[in-house]
Amino acid sequence: MVLRPRIPPGFYYDMANMDGRAVAEEDEKALKTIAGSVIKEKQPIVRLEMAKDELLETFKYSKYKEYFINQRVPEGTKSTAYRCGPLIDLCRGPNKPRAHIAG
Repeated sequence: MVLRPRIPPGFYYDMANMDGRAVAEEDEKALKTIAGSVIKEKQPIVRLEMAKDELLETFKYSKYKEYFINQRVPEGTKSTAYRCGPLIDLCRGPNKPRAHIAG
């Protein structure tokens, strides 16, 4: 997780494969295919307000996101995440309403 805004005219996202392996050049084709499909389908981007316990349950697969949630979301409060297709991720927002809208 990063605490910085997108980098115009693009975005910034730290990531790793689920097996702990760093994302490599050979992963690029698959990532571009997935991104292209999301854009082509004009998938909606939906803002979600979630309580801390919901966030921890949703992101329990990621020790980094769990750490971030525990450090930044006080008990008894909510934070935001965004859904685009099957992807849900932490984000302050705001975001565009659909994946195909750039800028």
